[in-house]
Amino acid sequence: MFFPPIVTSAAELKQSPPDIDSVETFLDKMQADEKIAVLPDGSIVSGNGIEIIDPDTQNVVAVVEPETSPLSITVEEYRNKQKYSLNEDLTISLIRRGSPAPNNKNYNIMVRKDTYLTSNSFSSRGWRFAGYNYFPQSGTGAYLLWYTFKDSAMIGSISEARNTYRTGIAHGISVYPGSPRYHTGPGNLTTYYTYNPIPGASYLVANW
Repeated sequence: MFFPPIVTSAAELKQSPPDIDSVETFLDKMQADEKIAVLPDGSIVSGNGIEIIDPDTQNVVAVVEPETSPLSITVEEYRNKQKYSLNEDLTISLIRRGSPAPNNKNYNIMVRKDTYLTSNSFSSRGWRFAGYNYFPQSGTGAYLLWYTFKDSAMIGSISEARNTYRTGIAHGISVYPGSPRYHTGPGNLTTYYTYNPIPGASYLVANW
């Protein structure tokens, strides 16, 4: 799906982002014995980990650290599995992509410094949403780095995602395969959404 380009100001860029054009390329840059955490929805977490936060109470409901999590396997083990058996130890319900646009009731995911999260593949038609709101760890700046793989997409705030869902018109900033972008939003919260995604389309969000 094509979205009109939006010029990124120099202030948005913290440093030149790594050259990653797919989840496979991302895994290729890692050591075979390096640990990753595979979430129940198929997302992959590497680096220092994430914290999943209930927006109503602001309580941390889950911490996922690749080095210690029961969800963790090595990159080699991940590659050797045709399908990863979903781990049921995570006690919260993770929202499926394609759910209604993010709102203030969706879980927020805090991305720690030097952490990457790659999504599972998107599919189906119409507007599809990540289902989570992401923000960087305190003290690491306001911006997260966003990649989209195989298809163009939008990055925006909760209100921009909701307006997109409500009107059918894209609100936010566009991101294209091969052209990652740093972005932030109110409260440093941003999310990912795309329209009629090409099968296999996915995203990567990083605090890098």
